[in-house]
Amino acid sequence: GGVPRVLLLSAADDPTGTVAPPELLHEVCEAAVAEGLLIVSDETWRDTVHHPQGTVLLSPAEMSPEHVIVLSDLVSAFTPAGWPAAIARFPATERGAELRGRVLSLLAAVRSR
Repeated sequence: GGVPRVLLLSAADDPTGTVAPPELLHEVCEAAVAEGLLIVSDETWRDTVHHPQGTVLLSPAEMSPEHVIVLSDLVSAFTPAGWPAAIARFPATERGAELRGRVLSLLAAVRSR
């Protein structure tokens, strides 16, 4: 009944480290952009590809940078367990700046650091 406006993708699967073929990812991103969806790419497990000689890992941000927010959880790799830390990279567009501002406002409202 809702009207989805966001597509969430994972660059690499956890725990298998498998990735989607670039051709398939390209088709999905094209369809999402055509429908006006914002693409959120969770790239937390990007560096855990178990078969680096297999399918090439391609980020949706490499295909449609103006339509993709990239997320990465830093907890497992760069901070001690229990310290919530993540990053988000927003598109370098007017819409990206607006989304970044809205996210910062929401984080401030819930007193997140």
